[in-house]
Amino acid sequence: MTTQLWADQPFALIKETGILSRQDIPDRPHPAISMAQHMALTHNIIIRGLNASFNQCLSVSPKTKEAQDFLLFNQCLFEILHDHHTVEEEHMFGAIEKFTGVPGIMDKNLEEHKDFQEGLEKYRQYIYETDATDYDGQTLQALLEGFGKTMEVHLHNEIPALLDLKDYDAAKLKALAAAVGKRFRAGSNFYRYGYM
Repeated sequence: MTTQLWADQPFALIKETGILSRQDIPDRPHPAISMAQHMALTHNIIIRGLNASFNQCLSVSPKTKEAQDFLLFNQCLFEILHDHHTVEEEHMFGAIEKFTGVPGIMDKNLEEHKDFQEGLEKYRQYIYETDATDYDGQTLQALLEGFGKTMEVHLHNEIPALLDLKDYDAAKLKALAAAVGKRFRAGSNFYRYGYM
């Protein structure tokens, strides 16, 4: 039997948000729960994109239409990542800090963004500055390895941080989530990759 490489490896998907395993999560509906669920779904889209790129990059030949298309796929993946993290950094994290009144409550998440920024920038440079004739799957795979695991850890870590908002006023958190959701939609390029 042949083992297939699907889009759930090498970077691990978020399989459980903590809603069922954490004893401190309320039984009643709370916006912290839906925020964690939506973020986990979005992060899994990102992880599946990284895995798809990682698993397919070696089978794409240079000097082909497929190489051109694959570079475009990676550009869209980068834009999803970039736009998602920009909205978090410029709007969501600050809004949560203001809402909770806890200075630095999201600083760990912000620091984790910085941990993979250099590798992500190398990836961006390669996928935008490389022509299909010069495409090299091994180079792309090495770039993905360079930041992928660090990003994977961050994408997983952000979910419990959102669940921790369960202790705050549900109605106010719901309003915050709606406002941040509008920012995410406004920051998305609908014609390039849709709403995230």
